[in-house]
Amino acid sequence: MQRASLTWRIPDFMQQQGRLVSPDFESGQPACTRKLRLKVHPHGDGIDNCVSAFLASDFEEDGPGMLVQFTIELLDQAERCRRPGHVLAGKKELSFSQADWGWKEFVSHEYLQANADRFLVGGAVVFKVDVTWLEKLAAVKSDE
Repeated sequence: MQRASLTWRIPDFMQQQGRLVSPDFESGQPACTRKLRLKVHPHGDGIDNCVSAFLASDFEEDGPGMLVQFTIELLDQAERCRRPGHVLAGKKELSFSQADWGWKEFVSHEYLQANADRFLVGGAVVFKVDVTWLEKLAAVKSDE
């Protein structure tokens, strides 16, 4: 199985506006060198009072898709002990027509503020993404 991961620190998170896009990351394996990125909306993607988070890919039109398993985690930054952070997981086909997937309501602002000492240390958040490619899917021709 091929895997890829990203750890991304975002300073002044709650002051950021619009969509934030992580640097690209990939498995580096020749069989699947799709570039991946994390897209985060600190103030929600069409939904108020929450953070939205999506895994995105660079699939080409008519190219084969991939079945992937992934987690997006908002890391617990508390120094006292390493606890699991806020984690959501999914298993999804990523392809040209379905190039991103995630959660419009990844975490509420209320939860984030109530746990600021764990997640908003110095105003910064840290996201961790882990992706495992499960299988390559057949190419699908788009309708013209």
